[in-house]
Amino acid sequence: MKKIVAYILLMFFASSYAHAQEKFIHKIGPDNVKIQFAGNIGVVSTGIGYSLFSDKMQSCLLYGFVPESIGGQDIHTIASKNTFKLFEKSFTQCFSLTHSIGFSLNYSITKNTFIFLPKQYPDDYYAPNAIRFAPLFSLNFIYINKNINLFNNLNIYFEISTLDNYLWYYIKSRAFNFSDIWNLAIGTTIPLKRI
Repeated sequence: MKKIVAYILLMFFASSYAHAQEKFIHKIGPDNVKIQFAGNIGVVSTGIGYSLFSDKMQSCLLYGFVPESIGGQDIHTIASKNTFKLFEKSFTQCFSLTHSIGFSLNYSITKNTFIFLPKQYPDDYYAPNAIRFAPLFSLNFIYINKNINLFNNLNIYFEISTLDNYLWYYIKSRAFNFSDIWNLAIGTTIPLKRI
């Protein structure tokens, strides 16, 4: 009898724990998936994102890749991108346009990037180059159709960004045009439906 009571109690607490764990995972699960072409993160990048503060802020973690055939060597980049909605203009019930500003912190992994100066160089010979700050501006076209069950929201964005060192070189030398330091990206944000 004691074994049966112990088993019932164990099952009760285990199911309660599993339900609590499921609720916790649901709370921390991402709100969307992003896919992006270009934009200082990679030829193609993808990752997960979160909508915060009633959709006023978007935060995402992306992985980008540039193949050797394009970049001279394989380049892997991990980026934390954060955007802040400046304003939203609704044109119809289904279509709206938003402008956002933001930044990403990009960590590039190659044979030639480093956070700490390699031992073969004297101190301060090179500045660390593996982590870059990238300010950005984006324009988002959002289509929402609540009559469709799956994929009822389509967000396509265009984004211009630059890197901190490009801005620094432009300010310091003016050897190239301001338009030369910017990069154009196009991407989509696919919302994940919460069940």
